[in-house]
Amino acid sequence: MSKKEGIYTLIKPFAFEGEQVTEVTLRRPTGKDMIQTEQELKAIRGPEYSAGQVELQLVMLAKIMGRTVEFVEAMSAADIGKLLEDVDNL
Repeated sequence: MSKKEGIYTLIKPFAFEGEQVTEVTLRRPTGKDMIQTEQELKAIRGPEYSAGQVELQLVMLAKIMGRTVEFVEAMSAADIGKLLEDVDNL
């Protein structure tokens, strides 16, 4: 995966809702994103719900890509792993 200004070329391009996806754009996550991610999951799952680390990371990736969680779930694990590694460097 190559990185240039938050644009990442995927290792494994994929099709999603009729779109052939070869790259994604990430913005720098903020503390507010982290809080909102947890709040969104609790709103969906219930106030007593405790999200796992993987679920929090997938929802956060969707948020900073401006995409849906379903989009992120359709990505390869290799690309998700690389994106998660690189988020800290944005």
